Amino acid sequence: MTDEQHNTHDGRSDPQPSARSDAQSDPQPCAQPSAWPDSQASAQPSAQSGAQPGAQPGARPDPQPGAQSGAHSVLVECPSCKQPGFIEAWPRINSARDIEAKKLLMDGRLFKYTCPVCGTAVSMTYDCLYHDVEHKALLYYSTGALSEDECIKQLDHLADQAEWDDCIAPGSYQRRLVLTTFEFCEKVRILEDGYDDRVIELMKVAIKRGMLEEGIIGKRDIFVYERTLPNGGVSFITMGEVPGDAVGVPQGYTYLKDRMADSLAAVTGEYRYNSAWANRFLP
Repeated sequence: MTDEQHNTHDGRSDPQPSARSDAQSDPQPCAQPSAWPDSQASAQPSAQSGAQPGAQPGARPDPQPGAQSGAHSVLVECPSCKQPGFIEAWPRINSARDIEAKKLLMDGRLFKYTCPVCGTAVSMTYDCLYHDVEHKALLYYSTGALSEDECIKQLDHLADQAEWDDCIAPGSYQRRLVLTTFEFCEKVRILEDGYDDRVIELMKVAIKRGMLEEGIIGKRDIFVYERTLPNGGVSFITMGEVPGDAVGVPQGYTYLKDRMADSLAAVTGEYRYNSAWANRFLP
């Protein structure tokens, strides 16, 4: 896999995204909301809203976001009481414009729904593109409806489009492919706080290796980015065998970023920066 651009911009001959709005417009993926159910529940498009068919609910939640410009109302049927309800699906989120959807995503509530009749928690997932206007990044969450190669080709095209529209150098946009809603939410929060997600992933692996040697955590524990510390450091929460412990790293981010700057600059053709990548990357 290379980081070559997949599209040229000769007189804007590339196909334009089908949904554009204001000056801070963003590309839209062609993939429509697709199924990834956790429980037996059905979802149908609303005849009035033009929502996309095929999205199916799964498990846990509570938000009832109101419809906004980037949302599609999807009719769902509760798996328990069979009563119909609506959920707002956001297949495309612009960080500067879709403030409510951005907040729901960062809070981990974007893909969640609770039946208003019986209270059954349901999860809905669908392919979603997040356009971070400020940090020049495109994050594509894929449910698996498309192959990874197809997702990457589409992500490259959308990033090329955004770079062309913003009149910035090719390759300026960060391009990320994520395969879980959990990772999607975390990546957005890392971007929002102004960090390089690659350095954060390297920090997680370095910290875990040290704590494993000391027997402090289990092999199946994972670290989740929590927040920036008052002293400028980074805090993580552990999840797994020893859940809920906070791990603060006062100076680790800046140190690791500076130390790995040249090595990270040489990385090309990578779209999935996660623990597997970090373990391969760190000696």
